Amino acid sequence: MTASGARAMRDNMPRGEGERRDSARRRKRWLILAAIAVFGGVPAYYVGFQDGAAMAQGRPLTWSPTLAAVLAGLYLVVMVGGSLLMHSVTDELERQRGYKAASFAGLVLMLVYPTWFLLWRGGFVPEPVHWMLFVLFWLSLALAALYYRFR
Repeated sequence: MTASGARAMRDNMPRGEGERRDSARRRKRWLILAAIAVFGGVPAYYVGFQDGAAMAQGRPLTWSPTLAAVLAGLYLVVMVGGSLLMHSVTDELERQRGYKAASFAGLVLMLVYPTWFLLWRGGFVPEPVHWMLFVLFWLSLALAALYYRFR
């Protein structure tokens, strides 16, 4: 019997309780990730569109204090709320991989930022660029998560 034949036979059998729970957990996880993407993507699109229009017209790229406060509050709510919701649908193995990836990203940040800061104070390099450090942290987090996921 081929693998496709076995799969076809398996599809005809009723799903067990564990499979139904796993499917529900997977759907809930994708729903949470979609909500996080929407709550992050819509403001990012708005800010990107406004900044792009300002750059095209030669205007300064300034944000109002209200916009900055709303974006900061939205970021905190989405990150904390999304983390709490994801905690409920994440198993122990995924959580452990996330801890390892976050530790690696923290290590990268703690190695790069103080070194860059000290070299800047000594006049060897330009002032640290904070958005680059932010991107470095998230990039190292993503790469470490992929590494721990597929190793």
